[in-house]
Amino acid sequence: MENKTETSSEAQVIEEDAILVEELLSAGVPLERTVELFRNRIGERDINRIARKIFGPENAPNLSLTKLGERILERSVTAAEDEEFMHGYISNLAEEAPDDFLDPILMTIMKDPVVLSSGLVLDRDTVLDATTGGLKFSTCPITRERLKEEVYPILFLKKKLVDFKEKKIRPMLAAAAKLVENNNLKEFIEVQKLAKDFIDSLGEATYSRHEKELAEL
Repeated sequence: MENKTETSSEAQVIEEDAILVEELLSAGVPLERTVELFRNRIGERDINRIARKIFGPENAPNLSLTKLGERILERSVTAAEDEEFMHGYISNLAEEAPDDFLDPILMTIMKDPVVLSSGLVLDRDTVLDATTGGLKFSTCPITRERLKEEVYPILFLKKKLVDFKEKKIRPMLAAAAKLVENNNLKEFIEVQKLAKDFIDSLGEATYSRHEKELAEL
């Protein structure tokens, strides 16, 4: 009877530790730090397995989990073969941008934000004709104010957009490389398309560098 009680208690402790590992990882605690915290209690392989569960279909994509997904791919030799994890991780990488980064008319991520005389911020391609350089519309589509011809670039927002896209592209390329190593062509094509969509929206110099990296995979 005593042995059964001890076994039951040990199982409860293991289950509680597993729950705590998942909670810590979901809260953004780095994978390496979590492994250290549970050294001699839970093996790294088991922690990687718990971490991969966070990317299951029952969990909504979370931008803060991108780093965790990167670390899982780096530290686990079987992660790229785990279809559920890879699907969840790719969904997380495809997480929509913050509202401030979206063109309010097209609802797409902006490339070169400009502000109109009405105060509305739009992507340059949305508001200016590529051939003439003039406004595509004379009235603000939100405020209905009559627009002046001048638009002004928002440089700080453009830099934030580039930084956001750069942070997205790097793990996309790393994931694509892992998928190639494991001959997982279906998921690779999905990540490749996702990465290309982001690369296409970057400035020319950054575009060329990342396009070359993608082509070399």
